[in-house]
Amino acid sequence: MDKNKDITPEDYAKLIELYKADVSIFSQQVFGFTLSEKQKEIADALQNNRLVTVRGAVSVGKTALMAIIAWHNLVCYPEVLCTLWGPNESNLRDGVIRAMRELHDKMAEPFKSLYECGRENFSRKINPASCYAQMRLASKERPDSARGLHQVRNVVLCDESTEIDDSVLEILMNVLSDPDPKILLISNPSKRSGFFYKTHTDEEISKHWVQIHTTIYDAPNYDPDRLAAQVAQYGGATSNRYRS
Repeated sequence: MDKNKDITPEDYAKLIELYKADVSIFSQQVFGFTLSEKQKEIADALQNNRLVTVRGAVSVGKTALMAIIAWHNLVCYPEVLCTLWGPNESNLRDGVIRAMRELHDKMAEPFKSLYECGRENFSRKINPASCYAQMRLASKERPDSARGLHQVRNVVLCDESTEIDDSVLEILMNVLSDPDPKILLISNPSKRSGFFYKTHTDEEISKHWVQIHTTIYDAPNYDPDRLAAQVAQYGGATSNRYRS
C-alpha cells in the first residue's frame, strides 16, 4: 500500500472486499507479514467454515496467525466480537495479546489510526461496542463467564485448547446461534481425552469440524538441526509424545 496516497471511500470499500476474500493479502498489505502455506490454509478454512480445529507442533506461527485473524475480523466487519481464550492470563498476555499489539504498531494507514489498543482489548474508535476483540480467561471455577457473548459476527479463538476446561468450550459452542459464528481451536495434542481431542477423533463430533494437522515442517523458520534437537527432546521419532 502507498502510505502517502489518500484513500477515497470507494477505494476503501474495495480494499475491504479484497481483504475479506483473502486473509493472506490482508496480512501482507496491512502488516507486511507473509503467511506460510499452513497459516494460509488455517485462515482460509476459518473464513469458509464455522468450526476449525488445529492440532500440531510448536513453532508453526499459531500465535501470530491468531492475532492476524483477530485483526482481519476487526478491519473487515462492522459488527464483530472477537474473544481470545487461553488457559491462563500469562498465556494470553505473553502470546496473542502481545502479538496483536506488535501488529498494530506495524499496521498501515488508514487502518492504524482507526483502532485503539487497551490493556485487554482492541476496538474501533467509532462505535467500539460493536467492533472489538477482548482477552477472556477460561476458568473451570467460573465457566459461566463464557456465556452471554453475542454479536452478528462472533469469532472465538482458543489457544492451548487442551488446557481449557471442557465445560468452558462446551458453553462457547453457544455462539453458533449467532448469524455468523466462527470458532477456532488450536493446541498441541498433549491429551488423549477431552473436548479438543474429540473434535479430531469422535465420530459424531468431528464430522462438524474441519481438522488441520500441522508438523514441524510447517514452521516458517524450519531448520533440520533445530528439528533434530526437538525430536531428541520429545524422546525420539518413535515416541508417542513426538508422533502426537
